[in-house]
Amino acid sequence: MLRTCKVCKELFPRNPKESYKQFEGRQYCSYACSSEARRGHKTPPAEMKSKYRAIQRNGVTVLEHRWVMEQHLGRKLETWEQVHHINHNRFDNRIENLMVVTQEEHALLHSELPREKPCTECGQMFAPQKSRRRTAMTCGRACYGRLRTRINLERHARKEAA
Repeated sequence: MLRTCKVCKELFPRNPKESYKQFEGRQYCSYACSSEARRGHKTPPAEMKSKYRAIQRNGVTVLEHRWVMEQHLGRKLETWEQVHHINHNRFDNRIENLMVVTQEEHALLHSELPREKPCTECGQMFAPQKSRRRTAMTCGRACYGRLRTRINLERHARKEAA
């Protein structure tokens, strides 16, 4: 059983250590040909830098969204200032789609979990620990104890009803 390499166009046999299914999926005769095929895909276009559109200004490459915001504000952006794309499209650099934020504000804009949530027992707003934002339900030990008691009572009532 032979296959034709997509790069060098030579026939290559199945490696005894690979299954027939693996061999059917293989397109290249060697690692060198595989690397050669991928090389063209890894090179980003000249105007791209770190997944954002970059432009040349006075012989220096700058990120276009930062440059647009600097022109709008009439000053250079501070190093701690970040530019947020409101519609999350990195290539939409219209001024109405950009806003200047701090790193903390930017993280909050991209966070799916709220920083504060209401306690299920007392209703008071509380800020759970970062790693517990998804699962935390109560503001403290007292409310947690009441929640466990309520859950156990409901479980016991269901068992009696069944």
